[in-house]
Amino acid sequence: TMDGTTGNCPNFSYADTHQLNTVNIVGSSISFVATFATIALVLVTKSYLVFVHRLTAYLAVPVCLFSFALLLHIGAIRVSEDRVTYDKVFCTASGFLAQYFTWVEAIIALWINVYVFELTFLRVHFARRKHEVAGIVLSIFLPLFLSWEPIVQNVYGPAGAWCWIKVGGDNCTTDSGLYYQIGLYYGPLLLLSVLNIVEVLGVTAKLCVGAYRTEGNLQRYHITAIKEVVPIFIYPVIFFLTFLFGLCHRISSALLLINGKHQIMAMWVTFVLLVSIKGVYLPVAFMLHPHIRTRLKCNKRTHFVNINGPARNNYSSLGTTHEYSGTDICTSQTHYVVPKQSVGSHTPLVIKSGT
Repeated sequence: TMDGTTGNCPNFSYADTHQLNTVNIVGSSISFVATFATIALVLVTKSYLVFVHRLTAYLAVPVCLFSFALLLHIGAIRVSEDRVTYDKVFCTASGFLAQYFTWVEAIIALWINVYVFELTFLRVHFARRKHEVAGIVLSIFLPLFLSWEPIVQNVYGPAGAWCWIKVGGDNCTTDSGLYYQIGLYYGPLLLLSVLNIVEVLGVTAKLCVGAYRTEGNLQRYHITAIKEVVPIFIYPVIFFLTFLFGLCHRISSALLLINGKHQIMAMWVTFVLLVSIKGVYLPVAFMLHPHIRTRLKCNKRTHFVNINGPARNNYSSLGTTHEYSGTDICTSQTHYVVPKQSVGSHTPLVIKSGT
């Protein structure tokens, strides 16, 4: 219950509540640092110049703030030897922010899926600027609709060993919170999870079949696409799989409660750990992208350059007195380059001028 009174509706002991709260805080702290590091990597490598990596940055922000919402449990829940107390302001804020940023994550994950789908099946880009603006606006304002109503109805509060949409009232009686959980969280996210699974399977099948059945440039296209798509898909897949695990766990724990049996603490600890620490997967997925690995390996002084000209495949045929424009693979900027004097073909180029 709230404001210093005792009670714990899901029948957790004080020791269990302390254990789950500790796992939650430790996991969310690690996730917060990991997602903050991802944002820093995007800035340092200037990956925000590429649309797909901007999507990663857009995703890292709500994941980082979701971790912050979980860290508010430090002030929201206090466990002593004989009782658990909840601070109403911190608990309401934590529950609202967790609900809001979970939905921001879900919409951006869906946005990533749409992007991969259009590249794989349509091989076209929608109007990039309009697409991006629409995605940002939708990911900011739609979650408000899915998160604000519980505040109006005052149903954010203690929900087990953390703060969210509470299912029990102050006297542990069932109230409208269960309907809000199903209508504003479990139901819509279940639909998105099913769509995500179908799309991942479809994209994977198309690219793998293409890589197996085609030859030459088309085969190389499919193999390259697989290497680029897999890192992009990692976080959305983990996000929805974590949700599905949580849904199954929620159903099983409800059945145990109905039948008067004890909760399985190992399952609760696993669930809390998976939810709180999920941000660590984001920098891993980001670093696995071949474009990012290339940028991190770049030498700041001498770069290989993709030549824009007729002598693209025969560096030795370029005269030493002529300059050619090229794109720096490390910075995506255009430079004027001249071949370095040496014997043989495929001579590396050095930057003569540029930033």
